[in-house]
Amino acid sequence: MLLAMGTVITEGIVHAGVSDKCSDCHTMHNSQGGQPMNFNSEATPLPLLLRETCLGCHTGVNTGAASGFGAIPKVDSSPAAPTYIWGGGGNTLAGGNFWWVGFDDALGHNVAGVDTPDSRLTTPPGWNQGAAWSGQLKCAGTNGCHGNTGVADQILALESAHHSNVSAPPDLDGTTIGTSYRFLSGALGLEDPDWEYTLSSTDHNQYVGVVSRTESNAASPATISGQCARCHGNYHNSSGSGVNEISVNGDMASPWLRHPTDYAMPLTGEFSGYLNPYNPKVPLGRLTTELGALPDDVSSVNRRVIVCVSCHVAHGSPYKSMLRWNYRAWPGADPTLNNGCQLCHTAKG
Repeated sequence: MLLAMGTVITEGIVHAGVSDKCSDCHTMHNSQGGQPMNFNSEATPLPLLLRETCLGCHTGVNTGAASGFGAIPKVDSSPAAPTYIWGGGGNTLAGGNFWWVGFDDALGHNVAGVDTPDSRLTTPPGWNQGAAWSGQLKCAGTNGCHGNTGVADQILALESAHHSNVSAPPDLDGTTIGTSYRFLSGALGLEDPDWEYTLSSTDHNQYVGVVSRTESNAASPATISGQCARCHGNYHNSSGSGVNEISVNGDMASPWLRHPTDYAMPLTGEFSGYLNPYNPKVPLGRLTTELGALPDDVSSVNRRVIVCVSCHVAHGSPYKSMLRWNYRAWPGADPTLNNGCQLCHTAKG
């Protein structure tokens, strides 16, 4: 099954932060010569006088171009699969790509407009919000990841965000959608300018984590894991929730019930092999005070926080559970090709 994609905008040039013509994105009257001004020729006007939806702008093949839509995160609309290379070098970006979810629900998030609702799950795995999940996942808004989660319409949920987009502290402070990391409400971090189209130990996003000391530390919306925990809360520290807690003795020590998140990886023991440089194959979070404080490739204390995206990508990958590497192919002739676990647990083979 191929994905239902929006129309790729090819006219005009638009950059993050919005610095070009207003008419590249907006229309005043939704008609020109009696014809609709939406890029997909739909006659129904869009909110905010926009000419395209989220997927309409963010669909196509990533090219890494310095300007224009080639550098903007996209859903690949080509018949062939995107080129995914663990650790960088393909044409996918930091979030992977939704392309694969059209063939297997386990390979990505089933976002409305990209694919049909998930055929396996009616609620997100690890959901702990009490009220039943309803409706399909969207890019933004109440049922989405980006934008104002108090606004149902995903376009309105991102109102003004592109106009006020920033990429680094202190401007990126989480106080508004535009000043939140990747428009994730309240999230902090440091944004790689090409969304990790090029990726190395010195060229990558910087994700925020916290160093949790007890299981009762609730997920913080400032961290990337806290954003994931909005839907997958039982996979994070869960304040006083008994069987849903991530370890059994209340002090964040083994034995673990599930892999820890927002937990600082020790510098010693089996983890001592992951020192420097930072390995983009398994990205680690860092405290907010460490954002940009040292060279990107330094992986020192307070810059070794295990986060959800250490193992998973946010949009989709060719591997089950949106993992970064093909865990099911391990062990093999070369474990480093398939075993991301070994990159942190260096004493285990």
